[in-house]
Amino acid sequence: MGLTSYPNITIDSTNAFITLTDFHNGSIITSTCAATSIIVTPSLLAGFSCTVIQYGAGTITVTASGTGATVSGVGGATRTNAQYSVMTVVAVSNGNVVLGGSIA
Repeated sequence: MGLTSYPNITIDSTNAFITLTDFHNGSIITSTCAATSIIVTPSLLAGFSCTVIQYGAGTITVTASGTGATVSGVGGATRTNAQYSVMTVVAVSNGNVVLGGSIA
């Protein structure tokens, strides 16, 4: 049995934001921007997960957009902690995500 290939998405200075969709499920999203926004909408389905890596100095912030979408992290954390932080995004129900990893 071989490995399944998932899309790896790099966010650079020409694209400092991304709206998560089912396409991103299982992917690794990396950013080298001064700051990056990742947007969660109510249409993101339960069971979705992806990994986010902050390669650059700018933090990556996850925000909710739309009625019914929420972002939750330990102590209210919704962004990466520092350069080389790894954050996991998991949808526990439609449009409702929990963040884990190196977050602040």
